[in-house]
Amino acid sequence: MKTKAAVLTSTKQVDILDLEIPKLSDEQVLVKIAYSGLCRTQLMEINGLKGPDKYIPHCLGHEASGYIVETGAKITKIKTGDPVVLSWMKGSGLEGGASSYKYLNQKVNAGSITTFMNYAVISENRIFPIPRQTNMINACLLGCVIPTAYGAVINTAGVKQGSNVAVWGCGGIGLMIIQALKFLGCKNIFAIDLFETKLSLASKLGATQTINGSTANSLEEILKSVPNGIDYSFESSGSTSVMPDALSATKKQGGKLIIIGNTDYRESFNLQISLLNDGRQILGSWGGDNKPDHHFPRYIKWLGDGEINVNELNSMLYQLEDINLAIENMETGKAVRPIFYMPNE
Repeated sequence: MKTKAAVLTSTKQVDILDLEIPKLSDEQVLVKIAYSGLCRTQLMEINGLKGPDKYIPHCLGHEASGYIVETGAKITKIKTGDPVVLSWMKGSGLEGGASSYKYLNQKVNAGSITTFMNYAVISENRIFPIPRQTNMINACLLGCVIPTAYGAVINTAGVKQGSNVAVWGCGGIGLMIIQALKFLGCKNIFAIDLFETKLSLASKLGATQTINGSTANSLEEILKSVPNGIDYSFESSGSTSVMPDALSATKKQGGKLIIIGNTDYRESFNLQISLLNDGRQILGSWGGDNKPDHHFPRYIKWLGDGEINVNELNSMLYQLEDINLAIENMETGKAVRPIFYMPNE
């Protein structure tokens, strides 16, 4: 059996290849992918910004929705025909490890989860069952962007109602953070970005003030409204140049900067240590610090109830063959979260 797949064949080179699907191990399942999202982490991997890539050529993608086609002998979590979410975050179940597809007798690597393909071999612990009535376009975003954003707000930062917060970078993660902050009842929600189209989406999703960082001093604008500093800054742009200001915008004795955005692995930033001496904190977030089996059902319910609105994120659908156009549109800000749809065969 074969599958069409987007394969990173060299740095910045993605090709659509017909791969031979390997036999399942006892701990793996075969999934017919329905929809899969493209995020900044994948973009960085494609562009070689996450460090030397010893696995090229390899498959791509780590958030998707789909249906179970076949299960390994030891699988108990799901059954054939079940609708599921696929995520890079590990939940309960067996670890099936890496897979090796074939293209013209050449090995093509794949991790425990890859999703830019029609059919994918996935470890049981990266599979999460969802209600059959779930919208599958929306569901694919449960694999990364929703838990990363909501988890960063609720689990990592512990944001409280009435807080003053800034979000630096209004891509998919940033926009979902803004929505989570509105959900929690935050007072002032500042959205900072370089693209007016993204700032417009931020306003729709709950930002109370938008700042275009290309034409205004973001730090000064925030402190005009909240002179003593805000409670939380969420850095989701992956730009090290804004991280010092993101920390400086927070209040003394308790202000927190949460860094979520991925950066070029070679980058760093200089920090005025007195900002930390004044009682500010810098926190990292590992995908929202979720415990998937505990937190994912909550996100699935909120999505089903309409508490989480992803309509502004899922409006740009692409065929897998158009992956390079999707990459270009994401890099230029034309698309916030490109989603690939896989036709039924």
